[in-house]
Amino acid sequence: MRIIIGILFFSVVYCANQEDDLCFSYGVLGRLQSQDEKITVLQDSSMINTGDSVRINVGYVKGTNLYVLYHGSEGEYMLLYPEGSLLDDNLNDLPDTTYATVLHWSQFSDPIGFETFYLINSSIVLEDLVTL
Repeated sequence: MRIIIGILFFSVVYCANQEDDLCFSYGVLGRLQSQDEKITVLQDSSMINTGDSVRINVGYVKGTNLYVLYHGSEGEYMLLYPEGSLLDDNLNDLPDTTYATVLHWSQFSDPIGFETFYLINSSIVLEDLVTL
């Protein structure tokens, strides 16, 4: 039986002005079994199969607070970033940008359903997210 997991990405990119930039960018990569494990760029609302792997990379303005939340198909929430993540040593940060891998290659498994990642950038620390 073929099981499909949906991924819905929610992101907002906002740039107020030169002095108060509050922006981020992200990339989602998939290592799909149906494509002989080739690495593919995933788009918003991509469908993946059980057993496929996903990786999420982000870049955001230094001095801001980036959070990545995972909402699983059984209703569970998990703070992926800043907790449990490391800066990517293979990337050279720009003077005003921090790069990080917020989800290392992770394989998706049952149960089927929607897996949702929320990417939030804030100029202040969001205590409610930190205490999840």
